[in-house]
Amino acid sequence: MREPNILQILCFVLLFAVISGAGCASQTSSGAGCPGPCDPPPVPGPPSTAVDNAALNGNYAFSFSGLTGNGGVSSVYASAGRFTADGAGNLTNGELDTNTVAGGGAAQSFTGTYSIGTDNRGVMTLNFSSSSAKLAFAMLANGNAQFIEFDASGGAGTIGSGTMEKADTTAYSTARITGDYAFGAAGFDNTYNRAAIEGRFTSTGTGALANAAGDVNSYGTDYPMIFTGANYTVSNTATGRGTMSLAFTFGGVPDSMNFVFYVVNSGKLFMLESDPVTTATPLLNGVVQQQQTPAGGFTNASLNGNTVISLTGRVAHRRQQRRPFPDLRRELLQCAPFRDRRGGNVQRGRQWTGLHRRRRLRSSRLPG
Repeated sequence: MREPNILQILCFVLLFAVISGAGCASQTSSGAGCPGPCDPPPVPGPPSTAVDNAALNGNYAFSFSGLTGNGGVSSVYASAGRFTADGAGNLTNGELDTNTVAGGGAAQSFTGTYSIGTDNRGVMTLNFSSSSAKLAFAMLANGNAQFIEFDASGGAGTIGSGTMEKADTTAYSTARITGDYAFGAAGFDNTYNRAAIEGRFTSTGTGALANAAGDVNSYGTDYPMIFTGANYTVSNTATGRGTMSLAFTFGGVPDSMNFVFYVVNSGKLFMLESDPVTTATPLLNGVVQQQQTPAGGFTNASLNGNTVISLTGRVAHRRQQRRPFPDLRRELLQCAPFRDRRGGNVQRGRQWTGLHRRRRLRSSRLPG
């Protein structure tokens, strides 16, 4: 009786195996297997290399400042310009103005390419007629970006940082720049002496700048700017490029500064000084931005509440001029915070003292 029982068990096992195999084959067109317990789990593919080029799309204006060198000598460098990004990795309609000690370039055309990763960081190449520049950038939530140039090597090339902001092409006209504006620009001369200006004016929309007032920090000494004339024009309505001229006296000495600018929108311009860079004429770049005038005008009460500010400066080092790229340090000062007493007595946690070294000029321009 035991032998038949064993045979019956073997028959049931064989029958179950045949039915299971047939069922698996019936669920796949190739007969090689089927999903589920019949097949091993799928093998993971390589990591994703997807890009998000659509994050950079449309018209942009940009501003940049840094240093340029040839391996032995370095000098201050700044630029401003614009481009159109197609959202697919290509740049067209590029235009760039530069300035440095060796001389600048006006309205230089370029094209380019870019690639943005899923982490919102990207790389960009600007292609000019006889050269190129490589940038790395990080996208912001509003479609703007912060960038650096990273193609310098062995002390030669250009290093620095800047910002790209979406541009409003409908503001590419003289008439759209109208109202009250504040401006600020800073930089270095050809021997790394620091200078800065700040002020305000009213634009009539016709090219004239009225009610201009300002101050200049001339290598560590402050002077009021007494304006004798100021004007601007948007000279290229296709690219938003324009020029601005400021004539003034300070310290009893007449002076003037000429700038090129690119329109971001009707309330903001990126400005770059276009004068030759010398010991008497520093290279300044900065921003013109529309003022929000409170009802009744500005008073001490207009500065009220907690504020965080960011300033840039330099620390002088011995034998600094022999270094291909001098040690320029940036400091972020949190003013601890500002406490407005509504009487003009503003307290701060730390005082920014400007330059550690002061140099007296041998010219009538920007006296110190």
